[in-house]
Amino acid sequence: MGSLKQFIKDVRNANTLAKERSIITKESAKIRTQLRNDQLEISKRRSNIQKLLYLYILGEKTHFGQVECINLIASDNFINKRLGYLAAMLLLKNENPDLLTLITNLINYDLQHSNKYIVALALTTMGDLCNAELAIDLYPDVLNILNKRLDEPYLIKHSLFVASEIILKAPQLIIQFTNDGLIGKIIKNYRNRSLRTLSNCTHGVLLAVLQFMKICLLQQKQQKQEPGKEFSEEEIQDFDETIKRNFTPLIPELMEILKTCHTNSFEPEYDVNGVSDPFLQVALLQTLTLLFSSNLDVDVLKNDLQYLLTNIATTNETNNRGFSVQYETVKTIFILDLDPSLRVLGVNILGKFLNSKDSNNKYVALNTLLKVVPIEPETVTRHKKFIVRCLYELDPSIKRRSLELIFAIFNKSNAGELISELIKFLSQSTESDKGLMLYIVDNLLDLYFDSVNNTHTTFLSEADQFIMIVALLKYCGKFIYFDRLSDILLIVNNFKQTETKKKLTVELLSKLINKGKDNKKEDDDYYYYYYDNNYGWKLISCWCCGEYGDLIHNEFLDDQLVSFLTSLNQEFYSQSNMHMINYILTSCLKLSIKIADKQNIEKLRQLIKSHSMDANLILQMKANQFLVLFNEPAHVKRGILDVMPAFSKNVATVGVKNNGNGLSYNEDSVSKGNYKTFNNKNQQTDLLLDLLDDIPANDTTSALANDVSASTADMNGISLPTSSIELYTSKDYCLKIYGNITSIADNEANLDIFIQNTATNNRKGTNLKIFIAVSKHQKVTLGHLSDTIIPSNNGGMVKQKVRITGEGKLKLRVRLQFLDETNNEKTIQFDYKFDEKL
Repeated sequence: MGSLKQFIKDVRNANTLAKERSIITKESAKIRTQLRNDQLEISKRRSNIQKLLYLYILGEKTHFGQVECINLIASDNFINKRLGYLAAMLLLKNENPDLLTLITNLINYDLQHSNKYIVALALTTMGDLCNAELAIDLYPDVLNILNKRLDEPYLIKHSLFVASEIILKAPQLIIQFTNDGLIGKIIKNYRNRSLRTLSNCTHGVLLAVLQFMKICLLQQKQQKQEPGKEFSEEEIQDFDETIKRNFTPLIPELMEILKTCHTNSFEPEYDVNGVSDPFLQVALLQTLTLLFSSNLDVDVLKNDLQYLLTNIATTNETNNRGFSVQYETVKTIFILDLDPSLRVLGVNILGKFLNSKDSNNKYVALNTLLKVVPIEPETVTRHKKFIVRCLYELDPSIKRRSLELIFAIFNKSNAGELISELIKFLSQSTESDKGLMLYIVDNLLDLYFDSVNNTHTTFLSEADQFIMIVALLKYCGKFIYFDRLSDILLIVNNFKQTETKKKLTVELLSKLINKGKDNKKEDDDYYYYYYDNNYGWKLISCWCCGEYGDLIHNEFLDDQLVSFLTSLNQEFYSQSNMHMINYILTSCLKLSIKIADKQNIEKLRQLIKSHSMDANLILQMKANQFLVLFNEPAHVKRGILDVMPAFSKNVATVGVKNNGNGLSYNEDSVSKGNYKTFNNKNQQTDLLLDLLDDIPANDTTSALANDVSASTADMNGISLPTSSIELYTSKDYCLKIYGNITSIADNEANLDIFIQNTATNNRKGTNLKIFIAVSKHQKVTLGHLSDTIIPSNNGGMVKQKVRITGEGKLKLRVRLQFLDETNNEKTIQFDYKFDEKL
C-alpha cells in the first residue's frame, strides 16, 4: 500500500468516474484487511486511519475503522492519541450512542492526565461528541479540572466550553454547574482580582467565561418559559439565586472590559485591523444583554450601560470588524428598549450599513430594520432613499428584504413616492424576478384594500390608482393570479370619476387594437414582450370594453371594438381557456347596448351564438341565456346590463361571542364569489362550533377565496422567509404548515401562514379553506389567501395573511379543509402557541 499522499494523487488523477470508484474500492478493501492484522506496525495503522479520514471526506463508508480509533486513543503516544481523537470526532459523530460508551473510560482516564495537552484533547472530543449519557458520566471530571487547575488557563478555557455543551445536552446538571462548587472559585477569583489584570485570564478564558454565562442565562430563560419540563419550581428558584449571586457582581467588571476595548491602553496583540478584539466585544455585548434582560435587579446600572453603548455607537468604523461591534450594539439597544435617543442612533447606524459597499452589511441592516420598524417607524422612514436603492442589488435576497421594508414603512405621506419607485423597479425587472413582481402586486393591492377598509378612503388619488393599475398590468399581467385580477377589476369598477374609467379603457385597448400600426420591428418586439402574451392586460381590457364601451366612441370605431372581442374569442377558444371566454361573452352582451351599428350588433350576437352548442355545458348554458336576453326589448336590456355598482371587498367573517351558556353567533355579513355581499341571518356553522368547542374564543375567520378553478398560477412565486417557524407537520397528507410574524406592536400582530406540499407523487389539494380561532380577548381577521389549490409539485406553497388584535398570549387554533386527489374531504386541525405576546 502506498502513502496517503500517493492515494490522494491517484484519486485526483482518475480520468473517469469508474476508475475513481475502482481505486477507492480497492484501497478500502486493503485498509479493512490490514486493520484485522493484530501484528500490524503502529505507523501503518496510523497511515490507514489517515486514509480512512480522507475516505470520510469523500463520503465513503468508514464504519469498519471506528474500533481502530479507540485503539489509537488508548495509546500512550501523543501522536497516536491525537489522531485517534480526531478520527473519533469525525467517525463516531452522530453514530449509535452505544459506540460512545466504548470511549467513555478512555476520556475519563485522559481527563485526569498530568499533560494538559492530552487533557485538552479529551475535553475537545467530549465537547464534540457529547450527548446526555456522556455528559452525566463525565461531568464530575470537568468539575474537578475547574476546581483544581485554576492556574492553567488553557484547560480552564476548554473546560468552560465543554461545561456549556454539557448544560445544553443535560439541562438537569445546570444547578451543579452554577453553584459555588463549580464556578464559585473562578468567579470569586475574577471578582477579587479584576478580569482585566488577572495574568492567567487570557482572552480565550474570557470568551469561555462569557459563553458559559450566556448558556446558563439562556437555559434559565427557557426553564422559566416551560416550568416543570426539567426543573421543579423550587429548583428554578434555587437556580435563579445562584445566577444572581455569581453573575450580578461581574456586570461592572464586564462593562469596564468593554470600555477598555475603546482606549489606547488595550492590548495591541488583540488588535484586528484597528479594532480591539471584535470577537470579545461582541461576546461582551451579548452577555450584558442577557444579564440586563434576566431580571437580576441591575436597573441601577442601566445609565452606565447607556453611556457606554453611546460611546460605542458613535465610533466611526469603516470596516467589517467595527461594523460587527456596532451591529451587536444596535441589537442590545432595541432588545433592552433603552432611551429613545439611543434607538434613533441605532437606526442611523443601520442606515449607514445600507450605504456600505458590502452586500452582507446591507442584508443585515435590512433584516434588522424590519424588526425595528414597529418601534421607530419615523426614524426608519428617513432612510427610504437607501432602502429603495437596495432594490437594484444583484442579490435577490437583498431585493426581497428591501421590498419587505418598503411595504413596512408605507404610509399615506410617502405612498406616491414609493409606488413610483416600485413601478420603476418593475419596468427594469425580468421574468427571473417573477416572485418579487408578484410580491409587489400582492402587497400593493392589500395595502389599497386595508386603507379602504380601515379609513373608508384610500391613500391614493384616482390618478395615482390609474398609474398603479396600468403599471401592474403592463409589467406583471402575464404572471398575476386570477384572484388578484379580480381585485384590480374591483378597483377599476369603484373609480368615481367617469373620465378615469374612460382614460383607463382607452389606455388598455389602444395597445391591443392598434397593434403593429407603425409596422416597425422594434414596435412589434415591444408589443410582443409587454402585451401579446399578457393575460391580465387582455382580461381587464375585455371587461372594460363591455363595461365602458359607450365612453370611447370618439377613440375607437364600433368595428374595432367588435373585431377586438372576436380576435380574443378566437385566441382563447383555441387555448381552451373557458374562463376568458366567459368574460368575452359578457362583454359582447354588454357592448351590444352601447353601440348603434346594427351590423356590428349582429356580429356580437353571432359570436355569442357560436357557443350555444359548445361542448362545455356551462359555457353552452350561458350562451343560450345571453341569446334570450339579447332578444329582449332595449329598455329591458339596459336595465339589466347597466354599469356595475360600486362594491367593497369584505373578508368572510362570522362573529362569535360567549353568552355564558356556550357559543352563539352574531348577525354579520359573509363575502362570497366576486365580492357579492349577503346578509347572514342566524347563521349556523357546525364546523366553527367544532373548531371552538374546547377553547374560549372571541372571533374566527374563514378564508373563502374567489373561484380560481381556471387559474394556472405557478406557486413557485411564494418563498418561505428565513424567519419562519414550523407550526405543524401532517405526515398523512404530506403537508407542512409554517408561520412567520411580520410585525407585532400596539396590540396588533400580522403574520403569514404557509401551507407547503411535501409529497413526491404529485398529490395536491383543492377547494382549500382555512379557519382560525383565537382567545376571547383577541380578534382575528384573515386577509388574502394566495390560492385555494395546494400545488401538486413538491415544495409548492399556499400563503394566508392573518391579522390579530387584542391582548394576551399569541396562540391559535387552526383548521384546514380541502379535497384530496380523489375529491374526498380532508381536515387538519392543530393548536400552536407563539413566544410573542400582544
